[in-house]
Amino acid sequence: MRNKDGTFAKGHKLFVKPDIFKSCPNCLETFKGSKNNPSTKYCCHKCSVEHILKGKPKSREHAEKIKKNNARYWLGKKQTEAHVLKATAALRPYQSGEKHWNWKGGITPNLKAWRFKEWYHTWRTGVFERDGYTCRGCGIEGGDLQAHHIIRFAELVRKKDTEALKDINNGVTYCVGCHKLNDEYAKRFSQRSV
Repeated sequence: MRNKDGTFAKGHKLFVKPDIFKSCPNCLETFKGSKNNPSTKYCCHKCSVEHILKGKPKSREHAEKIKKNNARYWLGKKQTEAHVLKATAALRPYQSGEKHWNWKGGITPNLKAWRFKEWYHTWRTGVFERDGYTCRGCGIEGGDLQAHHIIRFAELVRKKDTEALKDINNGVTYCVGCHKLNDEYAKRFSQRSV
């Protein structure tokens, strides 16, 4: 109630919503419900999730099948080598080639395609190991290293000389800076940009 001047009259009590007590359908405990949201059914979030996920009771065999088909079941477990080889062979057609989702009809240039071959990575690692992971130009050990073909890579690909491409003696280890100074392509590219 308000006075003539608009202020509340002394002794007047404001309306307060009464407390609502409910029983949780999951844990069956009595809890004080929310005054602002009277449709609240559960005492806590955990009870709501548990009650919703309970569903129909499952047999022990059914529960074990679900557990084994779950990806997290295999987390940290070792698989046999035969299983890994079988899975790899089954996935290989979908990882590259015509069955891959991003296949555009074999438009990758030859120079780029040759750099993704398995022997190229073996050659690159062999060059690094021979040079002790040290740049031949400045002598810095480790860091961002690159393997450089002494006889140009593009030339050997054009000639289809795979033996010279795979030869470790045709490679030198350089850091990025030294590779730009010694590589013919990088020299030409840096001269164009200046």
